[in-house]
Amino acid sequence: MFPNYGDSFDVRRPSAHDAGMHRTAIVALGSNVGDRLAHLRSAAAAVRALPGVRAFRASRLYETPALTLSGVGALGGRDAFLNAAIAFETNADPHGLLHDLLSIEKRHGRLPRSQRPTWGPRPIDLDLLTFGDVQIDDTTLTLPHPRIAERWFVLAPMADLVPEARLRVDDSTEGWATVQERLAWMVADADDPSGLGRVYADASWSPPVL
Repeated sequence: MFPNYGDSFDVRRPSAHDAGMHRTAIVALGSNVGDRLAHLRSAAAAVRALPGVRAFRASRLYETPALTLSGVGALGGRDAFLNAAIAFETNADPHGLLHDLLSIEKRHGRLPRSQRPTWGPRPIDLDLLTFGDVQIDDTTLTLPHPRIAERWFVLAPMADLVPEARLRVDDSTEGWATVQERLAWMVADADDPSGLGRVYADASWSPPVL
């Protein structure tokens, strides 16, 4: 049901023939404002309730330090994030799903990109990471998300869902790694791995599938 992505995430582009097909989408969630867990639960429930969504599942919940213009925050600090990832099958098209995710963000108090500071606090953040094996690079959407391999707070939740999925990590012919391999490399390369983040709760944080 949740496929091994084969040689890459980015091997094809959508076509008119794809309309109505179910593909597996992976979305990252984050919050560092107010009741973080409540924001994540509500946003996850809203995604699960979208038309055509099925086979929904969630990663564990992680706490991670905030990235700010002044540097990296502290775990347990006022600005620390709760992060997770969700995977689900959908028959929406990628841009339609992005529109739905932006609408959910807006309902949860997230300001439009043009009105919010870089690295600013946010009640909810929803990033479309991958959409099956689809590749897109236009003015509104890039798939796969271009910074998956750089972010512990994305890799750790993804490793709960698709540990063997492969990522391009550099431009060399050997520049591929599984999500789990890239996560392990990032931990080994860190001066203080404990500062990258920690498990906050198991996957039961997500609203139950009805």
